[in-house]
Amino acid sequence: MVRTKIVAAKGKGIASSSRQESEEDIVEESEHNSMEEDSDEDSTPLESRTGKREIRRKHRTPEEMEADAKLDWVESIPLKDFKSERQVSRRSFVNDNDIIILLENQGLRFWARALRGYNEVGFIEFYQNLDTSEVLTNGKIKSKVNNKKIEVDAEAIAKYLSYKRPEGDLVNFSRSEPIDFDAIINDMYTTIPSIGVPPHKPGKFKDIYRVLNQVVHCNLYPHGAENKPSKRSAEIMYAFMNDTEYRADWARFIFEQIVDFKGIRLAWPVVLSRA
Repeated sequence: MVRTKIVAAKGKGIASSSRQESEEDIVEESEHNSMEEDSDEDSTPLESRTGKREIRRKHRTPEEMEADAKLDWVESIPLKDFKSERQVSRRSFVNDNDIIILLENQGLRFWARALRGYNEVGFIEFYQNLDTSEVLTNGKIKSKVNNKKIEVDAEAIAKYLSYKRPEGDLVNFSRSEPIDFDAIINDMYTTIPSIGVPPHKPGKFKDIYRVLNQVVHCNLYPHGAENKPSKRSAEIMYAFMNDTEYRADWARFIFEQIVDFKGIRLAWPVVLSRA
């Protein structure tokens, strides 16, 4: 059976960015200052302190509220789950080339190559400064890393993936109407489950779908859990397998997931490092 492996090498990335602190940069608080601050806080009753915070919160200006929201956002990003791309290992293709053929048919042979490293600090900063306000007007997302302006669009992603985007009138996935559920079940499973309700069970998938589930989860649609593919994940896999019936612009698809990343993990560090 074809195997995959996680590649999470950290190297040069979006922009060379480092955060180093020397001993001279660290200012230790003296015992005297600490005691003074503690005594000031303790001298005020808890109810009074809580009331003051509430008053400050209620009397913030719109500008202060926006600044506070931005700070909360920046501080929350490093706490999010992290998902790196996954390389399909070529060492597993001696007796089974199905996955290679599948990737070639979709124009994504890139995922069979060794993936380059990325800068984790720069990657996190990219998402912290992400601006999607111009997506609808010019199809671009903007950010700033190490004070360097970054712009990403579907074309930049396609260029890095060496992916030839299909003509717009040929693209029919993803479309608004769902794919027939029975067709998906019959195509994915070796034995049709008695209860075919998502989340699906990859352990009962056909071999090609087991590998495809890993590729899709890490490289195209990092929603939910890999071991519990959703109904939407199953539709993506089915469309990927049935390329004569469904045609997707995968560069555009990845771009759309980045725009809508608030509901998923921080993903595509390798792609974003060089797109």
